[in-house]
Amino acid sequence: MKKLFAVVTLLLAVAVAWAQPVYAQAQKAVPVEFFACNWQDGKDMSDLGKVIEKFGEYADKNDSGYSAWTLTPQFTNDPDGAFDVGWLGSWPDVAAFGKSQDNWMSKGGDVAKAFAAVIDCSGRHELASSIVLNPPKQVPTDGVVMFYACTLNDGKTGEDAVAAGSKLVAAMTALGSSPASWLFFPGLGAGDIDFDYWRVIAFDNYADLAASAEVYLNGGGWKKTQEILGPVASCASPAVYDARLARAPKNLSLIHI
Repeated sequence: MKKLFAVVTLLLAVAVAWAQPVYAQAQKAVPVEFFACNWQDGKDMSDLGKVIEKFGEYADKNDSGYSAWTLTPQFTNDPDGAFDVGWLGSWPDVAAFGKSQDNWMSKGGDVAKAFAAVIDCSGRHELASSIVLNPPKQVPTDGVVMFYACTLNDGKTGEDAVAAGSKLVAAMTALGSSPASWLFFPGLGAGDIDFDYWRVIAFDNYADLAASAEVYLNGGGWKKTQEILGPVASCASPAVYDARLARAPKNLSLIHI
């Protein structure tokens, strides 16, 4: 991952990023982090599973509100940003993020070494603000997740994107497609990217994805998307990942993303 700033500098920067008007929505924005990782020689998911168990023991003691999923690429076309396995983590609020970072930097050294022996995540670590558009019907565990990189049209803002996204959720639900969905606005570590936000859609499985695709392709969803989202932003074709729950709080109501 990129070297972390000093704790005070990091927290100040996050506070500034999350105070910008683009996030001033009725919906609560929560912090999420993403690592893009590659396997160390000879390592695979079975090795990572052992480290995840160790991390779970650490989190139970030091990071009770943290949730995380591994993301394995399935349908992607990004050779410059390709990775073997991703790590998507979230906290219930910004205060929990700050406490989590402090604890990890002072107490997480052994677990960090265990992760580093299995996966190399030094190339990419970034933060984003997540705004839920359509919450999951149940606690999100394993499933399939799609990420669209979206660019705002001239004169449009993040607030416009949230409003259009919420309107599109209502329209698609009326047509029979209602997957969980969020907008992720890039924050620290995102670098010099050429888009403004991610549109994120999650399904329980590929059968649910296919059912929504049928609504989109043949049930009027494509037209609704163009009518509602088209005037606000343009989105690239999505990348699709298999998501597997890596860490859940004992209090499942704390899971936010």
